[in-house]
This record gives sequence, structure tokens and C-alpha cells, in this order.
Amino acid sequence: MKSKSLLKLTRAAVVAALYVALTLTPPLSALSFGALQLRVSEALCVLPMLFPETGVGLILGCLIANLSSPLILPLDLMLGTGATVIAVFFTVRLGRSKKPNAILLLKFVFLHLKALSHKAFYRCLLPL
Repeated sequence: MKSKSLLKLTRAAVVAALYVALTLTPPLSALSFGALQLRVSEALCVLPMLFPETGVGLILGCLIANLSSPLILPLDLMLGTGATVIAVFFTVRLGRSKKPNAILLLKFVFLHLKALSHKAFYRCLLPL
């Protein structure tokens, strides 16, 4: 029983470390921060469908990556991490459903697009 909870904790920690590493690695970090963000680490967002415990790792990884940003913005910390929390919630729900729920999948996709466009919008308002 203890080994199962240790495995879940390890999965969450590995996902958090991977998210931070994929966001902050020098060739990729140039794309990860700025007016338009392209984070390779966002590919990990499908993991909570299969392993719900990885959602905590995604949230922590996103928070740590945003704290390590060259432009530490309170709005980015709140909205970026908040969007990840909501996306993890819907991803876990999608993974738990017995049959694929098209409406839930559309909500998931819409949330990610909304988060990306919102980040790009408020980044364009800030002076460089």
C-alpha cells in the first residue's frame, strides 16, 4: 500500500521536474517566455488522463517555471497557474469518464486556447 502512494508521489515529482526542465532549457526557454509562448512542456498536459496524480506535478511545475521567468509577473503567476489548475481538473475528469465525452473534450481544448490567447494579450500590453 505504501509503495503505491510512493509511486504516485514519484510520478508527480518527475512530471514537475520535466515540466520545469522542458520550459527552462536554454534552446527552449527562448520560446517559453514572451508575448507569444510556445512551451514544449505543455505536451505533458495529457498525462492526468492516464495518471491523475501527475496533475499536482503539472501545477507545481508550471508555478516553478513561472517563478523562474525573466519577467516575473504576478498576473502570469496567477493566470498561468490558474489556467493549469482548471485544465488539470478537466483532464482528470475526461480520463475518469467511461466513454469519451465530446463536450468535456471541447471545454478542455477551449480552456487551453483561451489561456494561450489571454497570456498573449496581456503580454502585448506590457512595455518591453
